[in-house]
Amino acid sequence: MYVVHYVARRDSDQPLDKSASAADTLPDAIERAKARLKNAPTTFPSGSLPIGFLIFDAAGQRLLHREYLD
Repeated sequence: MYVVHYVARRDSDQPLDKSASAADTLPDAIERAKARLKNAPTTFPSGSLPIGFLIFDAAGQRLLHREYLD
């Protein structure tokens, strides 16, 4: 399990949205996060579109992966 933060800017880790990923592996969690970003207009109710994501361990304490798609 992983915690995913979706972010709107490279210079801020302030999440637009946080979600739990039930992925078994980090590569699977990365693919799921990318898929959610591709569907961003329909999956993010905040009105702001994220450009990237940060993946943390299940406790949300240790950053494991950071990626921006713009």
